[in-house]
Parts: sequence; C-alpha cells; structure tokens
Amino acid sequence: MTIQLKAFQNGDDVFLAWRSSKFIDECRGFAVELRRNGKSEYLETYAGFEDEGWKRGDKMPSTKWPVQKFSWTHYTARPGDTVSYRIIPMVGSRTQLTPKVGEASEWSKPMKVDPEVSSRFSVFFNRGIVASQWVQQLLGADKSSKAKRARLDRVVVDLKKPKERNALAGELRVGLLNLLHDAKKKNRKVFAALFELTDPELLEALKALKKRAYVVLANGTLPKKKKKGAEEDDNDVPANPRASKDENFDARFAFFAGELNACFEPESQVRTHAWFERHDPGRHTVHVLPSYGHLDVFMGAHAAHDVFPLMLEELER
Repeated sequence: MTIQLKAFQNGDDVFLAWRSSKFIDECRGFAVELRRNGKSEYLETYAGFEDEGWKRGDKMPSTKWPVQKFSWTHYTARPGDTVSYRIIPMVGSRTQLTPKVGEASEWSKPMKVDPEVSSRFSVFFNRGIVASQWVQQLLGADKSSKAKRARLDRVVVDLKKPKERNALAGELRVGLLNLLHDAKKKNRKVFAALFELTDPELLEALKALKKRAYVVLANGTLPKKKKKGAEEDDNDVPANPRASKDENFDARFAFFAGELNACFEPESQVRTHAWFERHDPGRHTVHVLPSYGHLDVFMGAHAAHDVFPLMLEELER
C-alpha cells in the first residue's frame, strides 16, 4: 500500500496520521473513509478549494473537499463506537475528483472509543480549551475578551441549561461523576488530588461520600497569617489534615514536576512531598523531570519514553 495510516483514540476523539511512500500524481488531497459500528461513510471536512466561495460553517464529504494535509482528528467519534479508517488519495481536477483506491491505505485495526487503558487505569479528558475555535464560536467569536470571559463564567455553572457546559466538560465530567456515584453505592473510599474545587456537580458528589472522600487541593488553601518578617517553612504546605490523623488512610501520592515549569514551579511539588514525607516517611515519591516544562510532561516528543514509564511504575506500586 502507498499510504500508511496510524489511528489513536483517547476515549473521546480519534487522531489519524498518515504518510505516502511515493509521490501521487495529480493528488488534490485525501478522503477519509470511516467504518462505524459496521457501517461505512466518508468523514466531512470544513474547508473547500480556494475558488469555490465557501464560507465558515460549510461542510462537504472528504471525497468532495479532500483533506489537504497528512493528519485529521475525528471529533464526532462517539464513546462506545467501534471504528476503523481508510485514507484514499483523491486525484484529478477539482471538479472531477476520483478516488485512487489502488493507492489507498489498509483499513486501520478496529478500535473501541473507550477511556479504559487497562482494567485498573482509565483516562478522561475535558474539551474546555479556550484557545480552540469551536469554543470561541460558542462564546461569541465577534465579542470582546471581557464578554467572552463573562459568558464562559455563566456557561460552566449553568445546570438548568447544561448543554454547553456538558460539551465543555466532555467525557471527564461523565467519567468522574460515574466514579464518585459508584464509590458511594459500593461504600468505597475516594482519594482525589484536584487543582480546583468549585464545580457544583463535583462538590455535591464529593459531599455525598462524607468521610470517605479524601481531597488534596493542588492549588492550595488560604495561607496562615504570618507575623511580619516571619520566614516560610514546609509546615505551611496545605494538605488534607486527615492524611496524618486517620489510621485507615492508605493512599500513596507520586508527585511529578517539570524542572523548567514556569506555570507551576517544581518547588511546590517538592515542598508538598516533604510535608507528606514528614508525616509518613518513605511512602510517597517525587519526580522532578530534567529539561521538561509544563504540558510537555504529557505531550512532549519524548514523554512516552521519559515520563510515561515512571507514571505507570508508580501506578502499579
């Protein structure tokens, strides 16, 4: 096959990347064919050829408006779908495109769109990235930054009309609430490290667990008032006080920080680990990752080799 295709899913979307082993004469782009739960269709694209007079919001099958690059994200994949893909070069003039099936990729291996990585480990993502185009459209592309911010603040707490809130929350909301409801039903404990604790649904689900919810807030709490000139010490690192008082508390924490992280300095992870270490020596760990910053801990070119094995090792301990 001339085209080699790779497909990756994250429980919500499917990312496709491909390459060609040779030059394909008169190729204008690629059609993306999808098998979803046994039925075939062509994915739609959202940008036509330059002289067609298309406008934002228009869409056509990728056989008419082929993908003119070597990657595509299938955002309309649905959790629970079983999907497979094939990339087909579209050749000829713009008005008479023909699929060159003989140069197409093989069908990708069928995969279920599912957050479960293993029987003990699942990953859920939200969709609330303000920089993405669809979120800008939701907030009003023609509005000022102040107006967009105000609308976002309203949307994320609107439980009466939650369609937009739920779209932003994505599968993370579904997975997290299901986990907490299941923990309550089965009388289980929950250990959570959260950056923020302001979401009304999450608050209610945690409150329902009562003393079986152990929460560490990564963004801290209000600091103690210090006398003028007093120095900080590691005793001021906020953490759940029950971690040191409840003899049944058996959670173990592994802290990860990029050495070059300017958003959340690695010192905060080191100091938090030191607090835990004093109260339960030898149980918790901290990893400060050389040459890593903020999000590249998860998305960096070599994170799969440098970081993920450490995380899996900690999860399996």
